[in-house]
Amino acid sequence: MAKDGAAGRQPKYLRIAAALKDAIASGEYGPGDRLPGESDLMAAYGVARMTARQAFGVLQSEGLAEARKGAGVFVREFRVGIRRRGIQRLA
Repeated sequence: MAKDGAAGRQPKYLRIAAALKDAIASGEYGPGDRLPGESDLMAAYGVARMTARQAFGVLQSEGLAEARKGAGVFVREFRVGIRRRGIQRLA
């Protein structure tokens, strides 16, 4: 009957991703800043490495972060003014 129980809770990786998004939005991490590493997230949230990777995957899929091989995950540089013109092409 109540949906507020276990079924209503977000998976851990989504909660971690939301916390990182909030930190980016608040300015704690700015464009070009390195985000905490997988090991840091594992220790802070008590999760497995795969869960930390999934959280980073959410940020990357939303365009907020980018992974740099051997260096970590960084907040993306935001470029204002880029516009896609795909819809006009289809008209």
